[in-house]
Amino acid sequence: MGITLHYSGELKKDADLQALKDEIRDIAETYQWKYTCFPIKNPNKNEMRDPVNGICFSPPDSEPVWLTFSPDRKICNPLLLADGLSEGTDIVIPFEAYGCFTKTQFAGAEVHKLLVHLLKYISNKYFETFNMLDEGYYWETGDEELLKKTFALYSQFINMIGDAIAGFPKKEDEDYEGYFTRLLEFLDKKRSP
Repeated sequence: MGITLHYSGELKKDADLQALKDEIRDIAETYQWKYTCFPIKNPNKNEMRDPVNGICFSPPDSEPVWLTFSPDRKICNPLLLADGLSEGTDIVIPFEAYGCFTKTQFAGAEVHKLLVHLLKYISNKYFETFNMLDEGYYWETGDEELLKKTFALYSQFINMIGDAIAGFPKKEDEDYEGYFTRLLEFLDKKRSP
């Protein structure tokens, strides 16, 4: 739960993937963000561990941003690839690996905004197609006030649930269905004026 960027796309046929990786690496180093370049060499063998190429990076308190690509130039999340892809003969990328997401809720509105601008820049320069679903609505609107309000609303909701769970223990003889029913009724009463 929390504000998340959901994205997918396909590189241009003539896109220079190494240039994209170099640009992102330079940006990550400038902001002192952790990053990983792909493919990753298997430390025990002289072969690639992953059938992907690209880079991922992580601003503080944000989930990773995946700019990693399958052999057919589609953005993919290597964590969602089936086991053993690099060991067999045929590379089969499961459909769910083609969509990436990055939760920015705990990184804050400024990091979210920076990532949106970076992804717009990268998508315009390197992508044939790029799709974004921004739960903060900044991608579509560029409205900083709406982004801040959305972050505040999500934070309030997360804090309210955290407070309710911390101060609302499960009764010893209560099953989870009964517990959550009671918890949601409590939250509804708390929300009502």
